[in-house]
Amino acid sequence: MAEPCRYSWLVDVLAALDRTTPEPTLYCPEPATYSTPIVRKRPGQEVEVWTALCDAHDEAAHGLPGYGNRSVKLSRPRVSPAM
Repeated sequence: MAEPCRYSWLVDVLAALDRTTPEPTLYCPEPATYSTPIVRKRPGQEVEVWTALCDAHDEAAHGLPGYGNRSVKLSRPRVSPAM
């Protein structure tokens, strides 16, 4: 079973790092297809957060301030042939 998209968690983490109130975000039931980094480099704070995102949310993350542009396509587990 594929891991679900974690976009709503990413929104909460970035709001905590930025000390802002997060936008209400709905849970995304789509399977995660990318491991996506968001990098924050500020005086006294350097953070790199990786999370699992679906295709659409990985694309949306490209517009976030501090996006690292290094998304990694997740591999799918191999299905074992029936014995």
